[in-house]
Amino acid sequence: MPLEPLYNEKELLLNTAGSDERAFEALVDHYWNKIYSIALVFTKSPELAKDVVQEVFMKVWSGRERLPEVNKFDAWLFIVARNEILNSMRKNRPLYPVDLYIAQQNRENAFSPEEALGFKQLQELIKKGVELLPPQQKLIFKMSREQGVSHEKICEELHLARSTVKNALVKALVFLRNYIQLHAGLSVGALLLHFYSL
Repeated sequence: MPLEPLYNEKELLLNTAGSDERAFEALVDHYWNKIYSIALVFTKSPELAKDVVQEVFMKVWSGRERLPEVNKFDAWLFIVARNEILNSMRKNRPLYPVDLYIAQQNRENAFSPEEALGFKQLQELIKKGVELLPPQQKLIFKMSREQGVSHEKICEELHLARSTVKNALVKALVFLRNYIQLHAGLSVGALLLHFYSL
């Protein structure tokens, strides 16, 4: 499935590299549904496909300084999406949140006491990190991840554009990943890398 580039894409990439959130939002808005459609075909799961797309754009934002070096962003983005889809399918687990995964594993008695403790610490870190988010990001994150509200409903209730909601979620996940990696101890960090790829 080809990804149609934007007419002003080079300018948007340069501005995004300079941490221009509006430029990044334009990229997210243009490519989100296209990447989601590709992910959905392979994962067969709307939730997992949405998580894959968020991970893809998290990688774009986290590596934004290198965007001016990308010659064909649409082709590059497709490769990033393909790799993330394969990665998520290989792991066969949700990318975020881990709550349902933990519950399932606990029911199957798959965790050792040390692993269970590590996940409890991880969940506590997530809660603390969420409270540090900017007000709008925190509200959107909680509605999406804790209450299960769809993107469309969030847009409707908060009177926000879809791209604004998507961008807020991506930025929130980037912050939480960095926050967890900064504050997690060795045992929690190991569990994070194994089970919790944001």
